[in-house]
Amino acid sequence: MAEDTRVLGLHLVPFLQHPYKPCTMILRYISFPSPYVKLNVDKSSIGNPEAMVLLEGLHLCLDQGLTQAIVKLNSSTLLNVATGVAECMWRIFSVVSQIKALLNARSFILQHCYRELNAAADSLTKQASTSRSSSTYHAPGCPFDIRGLLSL
Repeated sequence: MAEDTRVLGLHLVPFLQHPYKPCTMILRYISFPSPYVKLNVDKSSIGNPEAMVLLEGLHLCLDQGLTQAIVKLNSSTLLNVATGVAECMWRIFSVVSQIKALLNARSFILQHCYRELNAAADSLTKQASTSRSSSTYHAPGCPFDIRGLLSL
C-alpha cells in the first residue's frame, strides 16, 4: 500500500492516478440536408484492410452518381490520417493519397461517429469479411438483422 502511494507520487503510472469513470452519453441520428447522402464506413479488424474501406466507400458513392456525401467513420485514427491531421503510415500512403484526391475534388465530408451509431455498418463489414463477398444494399433491401440495427 505504501509502495503504491510512492509510485503515484512519482507520476510513473498515470493510469493509477485517474481511475476510469464511465459516463453516459445520449447518441442520436441527425438527418442531413439534401442533396447529401450519408455513408457509414467501418474498418474491419478481420483482415485489417486499413484505409482501403474508406477508398472503396468513396468509389461506391461515385459509381452510384453520388458526389455529395457525409461519410461517418468510427475510426478517429483513419479520420485524422485522411484529413491530414495525423501523419500517414507508409504502408497505406498510396491509398490515403487517393482518398485525399477524392476529398479535394468532390463534396465528401468526413466526420467521426461513435461505434454505437455505426452498428449496422459494423455488422455488414463482418458479414462481408467472413463470406469474402461484397454486396450493395439500400436501406429497405438490407438483410433482416441489419434492418433492426438501422431502426435503432
